[in-house]
Amino acid sequence: MNWIRFIPVSIVTLALEITLFLSLPLNWTQQFSFVVFFFVFQLLLIPSALFFIQKKFETFSISCILLLCANFFTPIFLTISDYRTLPPNFIKSLIVRGDVMPNFEGINTISTDEMGFRSLSDIDYYNNSSFRIFAIGGSTTEEIYVDDNETWTSLLQVSLNKSENKKFEVINTGVSGLRARHHLGTMLRTENYYPDAYIFLMGVNDWNSHIKNYMGNDESVLINLYKTLIWKGLSFAKMLVNSLLFDKLGEEYGVSEEYGIYFSQQNNSLEKKDVREFLPENIDPDYESYVRRIATQCNDNSYLCFFLSQPTAYSTQLTDDLKERLWMTPPNVEYTLDLKSLISISQLYNQKLLEIATENNIHFCDLANEITPTIEYFFDDVHFNENGSKAVAELLHGCLSTILND
Repeated sequence: MNWIRFIPVSIVTLALEITLFLSLPLNWTQQFSFVVFFFVFQLLLIPSALFFIQKKFETFSISCILLLCANFFTPIFLTISDYRTLPPNFIKSLIVRGDVMPNFEGINTISTDEMGFRSLSDIDYYNNSSFRIFAIGGSTTEEIYVDDNETWTSLLQVSLNKSENKKFEVINTGVSGLRARHHLGTMLRTENYYPDAYIFLMGVNDWNSHIKNYMGNDESVLINLYKTLIWKGLSFAKMLVNSLLFDKLGEEYGVSEEYGIYFSQQNNSLEKKDVREFLPENIDPDYESYVRRIATQCNDNSYLCFFLSQPTAYSTQLTDDLKERLWMTPPNVEYTLDLKSLISISQLYNQKLLEIATENNIHFCDLANEITPTIEYFFDDVHFNENGSKAVAELLHGCLSTILND
């Protein structure tokens, strides 16, 4: 085979790919990921095509070509599970520096157990002698910069064990970016681990998806690579590698420093030139469908379930120092909604969550109306610092304690 002919074709193709993706309204990490994806794709496709043209290894080359092309016609039912966790047995220590993320103190240790969950004590997932509560949500549950002992889930466990007449375990399953469909997936999986109750803090990732879909989603591309077989395979492989890579790392890598660079690069997003208005009357129907399925699952299995409204910085009382730290308006796009729209859509989702909870006899804890939008509690639009975590735990203890004693 004449491999020399492969080199210029690859260079030209790669140049076209880079030009294409640089022209799309994606952030640089997405552009890089897609360029790498298609470069690997062509490394497999072009030799297979050349083999076929030269009538060498016809069966092999045809199989490769068909398999590669099938990636772009992957049926929607060929999906990886909606269940997501942090890397199991992960441990990291960090210090938050600078003023981008205010009200963090000292060294924060972030760790997970063998299931990829954050927990204050060792959990025997296949036996249960305690009252076991699973907290399910995205980054506002995960609290990836907050010390193991200071997450709202850990503080809630401590306060419940001090004041109630039974032993409690509060297990944090949160993972950044997850939406209601993933929360249902987490619930279905953790049903194997003897749950007594569930706490759901959800909404922000779904309403940001709603905004982007309505606006045309500046992050979208003509081909959804995330639904291809190759991408799903790579995602699964990454999950396995993470599990091995972070297995019992311990503290041998020392204490890292976190300056909030990711946030500072996008802060003050309300001041973008492209300011848009979006005042929907209804929430995303997919979100509503998954929340209702969660409620049904709670009732069908007699779990004690709590829905929490999502506290945000979006308020007419928003302080200037917190306003400068906003970036999820929505995130990773070139435009921003105005504050009026952000207040409206966050209230719409929280109100609908209350309605669904009421209709299905699910307990509802209204955190959103109790936490003041200042840097005392938030370091950006929705994420809690150490003070915010304490406030959430105190509010939840008040909300849960009476019900748990019934």
